[in-house]
Amino acid sequence: MNSFVRSLWSPRPQGLSPWSSLALDALGVLLILLLGWIVWKLTARFMRTFEAQASKRLDSVAERKRVETVSRVLDYVASVLIGVLTFMTVLAKLGISIAPLLATAGVAGVAVGFGAQTLVKDYFTGLVLLIEDQIRQGDTVEVAGKTGVVEELTLRYVRLRDAQGAVHFVPNSAITTVTNQSR
Repeated sequence: MNSFVRSLWSPRPQGLSPWSSLALDALGVLLILLLGWIVWKLTARFMRTFEAQASKRLDSVAERKRVETVSRVLDYVASVLIGVLTFMTVLAKLGISIAPLLATAGVAGVAVGFGAQTLVKDYFTGLVLLIEDQIRQGDTVEVAGKTGVVEELTLRYVRLRDAQGAVHFVPNSAITTVTNQSR
């Protein structure tokens, strides 16, 4: 098996017809895509199992929702990583150098990072709020100068409804202090 996998990544033997060479490349790409799909399915299955096991041990609906949200975020991150790695491996198998793509992605990542600092801060703060369980749906809280009942908590924002019925969308990056009046 090991020599078979090595042969898929090794240079093509000399003297093959163009069709044979194309067939070997196609077989290698299909194998890479199949392995990527299998890893993706196994990861999704693991995440579902983890979520189910964690939810069994929890009593409240809010804690189960928190586990579901964190599981969904981790599943998304894993799916993106598996997809990117599979795509890069296919490009490498086809003989396309991925070094320029990686360099471009690095430069673009820095540029986007500077431009999207607030957005990134929103997501990190939202993840910390979920992990530390500072706020739950249904809690009465004061955040960023707004007081109300938490209707929705996402990685990007907190949606509050105040006593007058007005709805406030507070970006997580604006949250520096949380006063939870429900606990």
